Amino acid sequence: ITDMTMPGLTGEELAVELRRVRPGIPILICTGYSEQLTDEKVAALGIDAFLMKPVGQADLAAALRGILDRRKPPAG
Repeated sequence: ITDMTMPGLTGEELAVELRRVRPGIPILICTGYSEQLTDEKVAALGIDAFLMKPVGQADLAAALRGILDRRKPPAG
């Protein structure tokens, strides 16, 4: 879980670096600026989810649950 705006690098830059170092790591980015992230950009970067701030507990929980559910290994 990271923010889009941080000192030294953006959430987008962090996502790219994380994917380079550990391709399977789940990434959730929070932002207060809707124009910085689009659904297309999120998909292209391999970001699992993004949330608009302010982030409520229920929205955060749902996003995390969705990420974890999509990453479950197949049964069998």
